[in-house]
Amino acid sequence: MCLSRLVDDVFVLTGYPKYTYVERDKIDMSMEAALHDKGTHIYIVGESKFGKSSLWQKHLKSGQYIEPIRINRETNIQSLYNDILNRAQSFILVNTSENETKSETIKVKHKTGIPNLLESQLERELTESEDKNRVHERVGKVCYNINMLIDCLRDYKPRIILEDFHFASDEFVKQFADDLKSLSDEKIQIIIVGVENKIPVLFNERPDLQERILTIEVGHFEDKYLEEIIEKGSDQLNFEVDDIILKFIIKESGNKAYITQNICKHLCMVENIKDRCIKRFTLENMNSAQQACELVAFKNKPQYEKVVHVIGTKQHGNSTYDTYKWILKYLVNNKVNKLGVKLNELHNGIKALGNMDIPQTSIYACVPRLPKLLDKDKLKQVFKYENKTLFVDDSFQFFLRWSPNIVGIYIDNLKA
Repeated sequence: MCLSRLVDDVFVLTGYPKYTYVERDKIDMSMEAALHDKGTHIYIVGESKFGKSSLWQKHLKSGQYIEPIRINRETNIQSLYNDILNRAQSFILVNTSENETKSETIKVKHKTGIPNLLESQLERELTESEDKNRVHERVGKVCYNINMLIDCLRDYKPRIILEDFHFASDEFVKQFADDLKSLSDEKIQIIIVGVENKIPVLFNERPDLQERILTIEVGHFEDKYLEEIIEKGSDQLNFEVDDIILKFIIKESGNKAYITQNICKHLCMVENIKDRCIKRFTLENMNSAQQACELVAFKNKPQYEKVVHVIGTKQHGNSTYDTYKWILKYLVNNKVNKLGVKLNELHNGIKALGNMDIPQTSIYACVPRLPKLLDKDKLKQVFKYENKTLFVDDSFQFFLRWSPNIVGIYIDNLKA
């Protein structure tokens, strides 16, 4: 039906979704308003793959920021400022004579393409100079501090984007808090992106930052936004999605845009849609939609298959109640939302599946051990347990629902 692979640009699994980005009312409005006030820093926080980076990519054009910097556990203030000025293509101009070496001035060059009059003037002076005892060169390592950083960036004020801020140590965050105030005064805007919200650490260190940082929490996608993603993508590829199929995809996505994108991309694969279709048609084959879900789950087989095996083969006591297997069956048949499932709810859910004899004590004994079982075998941690509540990774739940050949060997023959 189609030849090239426009579909790879339409339904994207990572990176900025050029064709299927949807604006989420307050989130996008808050971002746009904050960008107009460069004295306000922006902290974008939310779970992985919830559209944090796509948010700033949507509202900033090339040339309005320097290349983003990724924070890691080793990042300190010195290395951060080195990275910022390297990305801004800044360097120190040094005058070397026979008897002494001294720093004369700071020379800054930006990737934004904004003309640097100071740089042009210096280059003319160097060209016209006939003093052979003077040599001007770049210095590879300079101990930058906040004052030097501001001196380098004051005139052009490029936005600085810090990705993966959740990896920053509390010590680094505390040191950075002081400098955020100075950068705000100079209207050099910092956009911080991270999974974990470290705002309390910043505010505890510098309470006066509270009016200088806007926190934008990027959360789940409402159904209307997922529907818009599907409609935008299918329209770009010149087909329509039947309403039943559309609702099915939204239900399976669990309010996560990346799952919607994933299902849609694999649905196109099943239907052999690679580029914009010559003739518009309606996609209404439920078998294709289900097959797409199975393909999405299959991609996660390497990291989740052994997790299922460890849980399915684990026994409790004399294994009369097959508690671990029933927990698996519950997760196949019931979605656990971000608030988790209480142990009494889990017990009632297993009874509703047919095991009326399973005692609550068995649930209370097994569930807290689930994270420990995976840690013992160094497997991907898909469980969290606290306050008599079980939290379950969304991707793992999707894998369970759409991997019957892997999960079925443990739950298909359970006897109530």
